[in-house]
Amino acid sequence: MNRKLYFILCFSFFTISIKSQTFLDITFDKLPQNLQLYPRNNENKSTILIKGFTTNSNIKYISVLIKRNNDFYDYKVQSIINVNNNGQFELYTSIHSELAEYQFDIYKKSSETDSVLIVSRSNIVSGDAYIINGQSNSYNGLYNADASGFNSQLYRGEYARSFGVFTQPDNYGV
Repeated sequence: MNRKLYFILCFSFFTISIKSQTFLDITFDKLPQNLQLYPRNNENKSTILIKGFTTNSNIKYISVLIKRNNDFYDYKVQSIINVNNNGQFELYTSIHSELAEYQFDIYKKSSETDSVLIVSRSNIVSGDAYIINGQSNSYNGLYNADASGFNSQLYRGEYARSFGVFTQPDNYGV
């Protein structure tokens, strides 16, 4: 019980401490991250939100070019809305849950024909997450011991991503 509570508190602290990211003169409150997994919904899709603001009154639009496996997938444009001397935007899009990786190229636009790349995010997927906790039954790789000791050969699938702590073969490693 204490471990679960500790995990929840640490996770909550982590998500609260990351509030925004600034690139050029745009501050993002919501922005996809490289290698991010978005949970899918009942329609087998994930909703992606790109949200932020700017104090630069010359920026009129925010646009996003979305690529699926390096091919064109979608393009969205959102007008900047002036609220309390801040230009705000909130752009929604969705991606399918499938064996595909998506890339988001986000641009600022001073006019309909002008655009400057702000930030690019890649290797984004939609799907399910599985949390496995345990000892040797939760190990995600193959163990090959050689003369020097521990040598891990992990399966690194393009769509199967794993995160964790590696211990010595005896499960008592430091």
